[in-house]
Amino acid sequence: MLLRAFLSVGLLAALLGTAACSSSSSSSAKPSSSSASEAASTPARVETSLGGLPPEVAVKVDELPPGQEVEEVVLVDPLGNEVPASELTAAPPPGSRARASTGGVGFGIGGGSSGIRVGPSISLGVPLGGSGSSRGRSGGAIAKIPVPDPDAYFRESDEWTVVVYTRDAEGRAYSYQMPAPEFPGDRKVSTVAPEGGGEGGF
Repeated sequence: MLLRAFLSVGLLAALLGTAACSSSSSSSAKPSSSSASEAASTPARVETSLGGLPPEVAVKVDELPPGQEVEEVVLVDPLGNEVPASELTAAPPPGSRARASTGGVGFGIGGGSSGIRVGPSISLGVPLGGSGSSRGRSGGAIAKIPVPDPDAYFRESDEWTVVVYTRDAEGRAYSYQMPAPEFPGDRKVSTVAPEGGGEGGF
């Protein structure tokens, strides 16, 4: 009888332990889902300016939601035609270095026990986005887009827009849209809510 009671108590303890583990694993799965939902609704900061000869639109994307990476930045005319960026460089998340999308020479900032170091860095076609932790706000990107028809642009600059396309680690696509700058020296800064978030393309 004592042996049977001992085995019954042991079996009950094992069943309770399994239930606790499954409850713990199911509760740990919920935050990732909620953090993905939070990232899908968190706005990014987009800054645009117009300058240069020939004129070009400069775009700076800051504070993307965790896990999102910039894939493309375009200038859209009143008819919906998209002009892609001629230069697109990943901006570094906090504590990491910038990486160019198509390779090139840039400047990196690093820290260490000897202080902060600023110097040239070379990238060789590394994909956009950081490889570090996705906690907190992630990085962004810096882009330059040539204005294809300056005369038409200046006549209808209030009808042109800038669109930033991003994708998260799960493959969901997002876009951030804001008005284009209207004249040389014009600078617009907006906190833009994302659109999209589906599994499909842009």
